[in-house]
This record gives sequence, structure tokens and C-alpha cells, in this order.
Amino acid sequence: MATTETQVELQAAFRDASFWRKPDTRFAKMAHVLRADGTPACGLNAIMGDPEPAEGVQVVLRCKRAGCREKWPTTDPEDRAYFCQSE
Repeated sequence: MATTETQVELQAAFRDASFWRKPDTRFAKMAHVLRADGTPACGLNAIMGDPEPAEGVQVVLRCKRAGCREKWPTTDPEDRAYFCQSE
């Protein structure tokens, strides 16, 4: 009996702090891999922004906490941009 598996594209999102009166804008925020229910894989309690494809997030902006760290794709979008320019 053959089973067909549907590959779901891995999604990531940045936390949303727009509801704060003075959100911290001093540092770049980290993107988090999302579970199927839309919560961060690292367990962060936060309101998340709009999901986007995880493979499009630069490595320097990826959450490094346990949970997110293991789920990130191995590709870096910066690598693709570099190789496309050198051709």
C-alpha cells in the first residue's frame, strides 16, 4: 500500500511588538521556525508576525534556541545571492 506524503513548506516568523507603546528597535530581531499551530518551535511566548518561507531567512537572523535551531533549512539565501552575482 503506497502512501503519499505531502511536504509542507517550513514557515518562519518574527515576533510582533507593534502593540507596545515603545517597542525595542535597537537590535535586529530573530526569526523563529513555526510549528503547525503557529507557535515558535523554541517555545517563545510571543505574538508572531506574518509567516514566510523559512529558507528565505538569512542565517544571522535565525533563532538559535533549542527547538528552532534544529529545524532551520541548511541553505542560506545569502549564498544563493552571492553565487548568482558571480556568474
